[in-house]
Amino acid sequence: MITAMSHGQVLDEFGFKRVGEFTLTVDFLKYSCDDSYSGGQVYAFVFHRADGERDIVYLGKAGKGVATRLAQHMAGMKGGSKGGHEAASLFREWLASGRAISIWSRVSQAIDVFGIRVTLEDAEETSFLAQITPPPLRNRLKVPRDTSGAIRRAQSISEA
Repeated sequence: MITAMSHGQVLDEFGFKRVGEFTLTVDFLKYSCDDSYSGGQVYAFVFHRADGERDIVYLGKAGKGVATRLAQHMAGMKGGSKGGHEAASLFREWLASGRAISIWSRVSQAIDVFGIRVTLEDAEETSFLAQITPPPLRNRLKVPRDTSGAIRRAQSISEA
């Protein structure tokens, strides 16, 4: 059965591992990443609150690994896109207040489809976004509109 989960529950129950962090040096936003896997993954940018709770601020997919995807995000945050610039401002503000932003990832499952191995990062991202309550701040507009119907269909199939 699919149920709504907190941000921390999703990280803990689905095998996400902390692989890096964002830091702020003067006005420069930087990141470190210890994940060298180059296949399909789902990753999260996580804000750490003073009360110890973790908030997923963004959840995404990385077809060629999280390290490659992070480099793309950083290009956007350096002025490559409006959304990237907005994210960089939010991250700088959070880090300047003395709080942490970590990077988490998990290797996506893979299945054989007509004899070809296919990773499921896209399906996993959609599923996680449907279950996280409330939706991650930077993903709120990306949550599929038919998510509740997809969940009901998935539940009815799994209960059959």
